[in-house]
Amino acid sequence: MEKFSLLIILFILILMGCSSNVNENVTFAGKDVINISLNANSNYEQSQKESFKSNTFKDADSMTIFIEAIKNVERMGGVLNYIAEFNMTVNFKDKSSTEYHISLGNEIEDEGLLVELSNTVQGYIIQKEDAQKLREIIYYRNE
Repeated sequence: MEKFSLLIILFILILMGCSSNVNENVTFAGKDVINISLNANSNYEQSQKESFKSNTFKDADSMTIFIEAIKNVERMGGVLNYIAEFNMTVNFKDKSSTEYHISLGNEIEDEGLLVELSNTVQGYIIQKEDAQKLREIIYYRNE
């Protein structure tokens, strides 16, 4: 009987250990993010990687890079005049979503541009380091 109890406890501990690594929650604005979809804007001329059309990022590492880039933006002044490089959607577990335009440029030294579609008159600067991390996961991680 004692061995049976030990086996059950061991089995439960193994299950708990395995399930804890399955879903790493990435949160943004108090909600669980389930994925981030990115679609190339057909009106933007992509010189760096012509082959990129779309991707859905579901892994915690990639989603965290996107969310950290959004959290680290700086508000821009002035009037925006831009063509979005990508349409980005952050999809949440509660089935809601937030949509953005995002532009990263081609150079390592470039900052990026983020515009939330609910307020397209306000732009935000994506920091150089964050823009480079985004370029890496968008263009190079899945090659």
